[in-house]
Order: sequence, then C-alpha cells, then structure tokens
Amino acid sequence: MDGDDDALLAALAGALEDDAQWSPGVETGAPLAALPGRHPGEALENRTHPVAGVRAFISDCGTSRLEGRTHVLLISEQAPVALGDAFADLAPAIAERVGSDGYTWEGGLHLHVTAPGRVWEDVLRTARDAVAALAAPHAEAG
Repeated sequence: MDGDDDALLAALAGALEDDAQWSPGVETGAPLAALPGRHPGEALENRTHPVAGVRAFISDCGTSRLEGRTHVLLISEQAPVALGDAFADLAPAIAERVGSDGYTWEGGLHLHVTAPGRVWEDVLRTARDAVAALAAPHAEAG
C-alpha cells in the first residue's frame, strides 16, 4: 500500500469509531405496532406447556389487516383432513366462542374474526377451546 491508501484507510477507520451512527435505529424492547401488547418472541418465551392435540390446529393469533376484523388466526394445514366434515363448522364455532359477529377466510389458513377489546392470548385460547370442543364428538365417533 502506498501513503494515499494508508491515509484513506485511516480516515475510514476513524469514521467507524463513532458507534452512534452505526447503531440500530429500532428499539428492540418496544412492542410491535401491528401486534398490540406483544413483544418479539414473547409468546414462545412465556409458554410453559407446548400445545398438543387438536388445539395445535390453531397455530397463532395476530392483528387482522382486513377491514371490520380485529384478529386473524393461523389454522394448520392438517386441520381439514384431521377434522373431516367437522372442519366446515370450525369457523362458525370459533366466531361464536370469541363473540365475533362473523368471520372471513383468507386463503384457507387465515381465519379473520372480530373481537374488539380482547387480547390476542384470550382469542387464541378461546379458539383452541372451540376446536377441541368441535373435535370431541368427532373423536368419540371415530
């Protein structure tokens, strides 16, 4: 390296010493705006018992981006096969349990409901209760 290269390298290294300009601009402790009350990784971190059985067909709950709906539930791809004919009753059963005035399917895996004022943990737990109740008679018959 010649003298000009050394001077350029020293100038670049000096510019990088100011940590503030290279720090992330996002506060990692703040809740995400799209998921009120949730922090990244919080649901997994706080869960003491893994979800098993038919309750696992409801994977997660988030904030719906559809107009008129407040929450969206992620439904497992295995739910239609495992529940058989009872799968047709899944959306109405969940909507009734969470107190929704209706529901909207998006794709076949996202169920949007309206449950204003209810936190995502409550909607998720209630939806899982609904699928368990729906599957109980199906399991007894099979």
